[in-house]
Amino acid sequence: MMCRLLCLLAVVSVSFACISYDDEIKLTKEEKAAIESETEALADLSGKFTKRDEVLKLIKEHAPKTYYILMKRVAVYQKYMPKVDAEAQKFVREYGNFLLEDVVIISKAKVDDDFTGMVIELAYAYKQVLSHFKALPQSSKDALEKTFCINEASREENNAKLESLMKSAIFDL
Repeated sequence: MMCRLLCLLAVVSVSFACISYDDEIKLTKEEKAAIESETEALADLSGKFTKRDEVLKLIKEHAPKTYYILMKRVAVYQKYMPKVDAEAQKFVREYGNFLLEDVVIISKAKVDDDFTGMVIELAYAYKQVLSHFKALPQSSKDALEKTFCINEASREENNAKLESLMKSAIFDL
């Protein structure tokens, strides 16, 4: 379950990837296999995340290959951060925190068997991120689009892919 969720979060972050560094972001077959090999360790973490600061620490401790793969993606984003202004950088950091918070929400829901509450919390969190994006100055939005193709996630074909992935992740829990 946690493996599927982490893969889902990785795919969500990939949806913001530009063609220019797409190869640095996409999971390779070997990386997918590495994450799958740690499925049991990740499943054991279900319910252990109580705050977002614990997520990466626990993953590093219990699923080091998965942690390495995630950190490799974080490094790519950090590499491109200087290309955007301070407001855009703040938004990217908030988005990263949003993804970590999602892991906590999903982990708690699995323990509490509160899937309706989880969906409501995730939708609310997503609305907050979207609201923060809309509040950015146009120059920051333009920089995010140019650097991270952030509008790519709002395009119809990606929404269909994301919806399909979310359904499969939720129904497989």
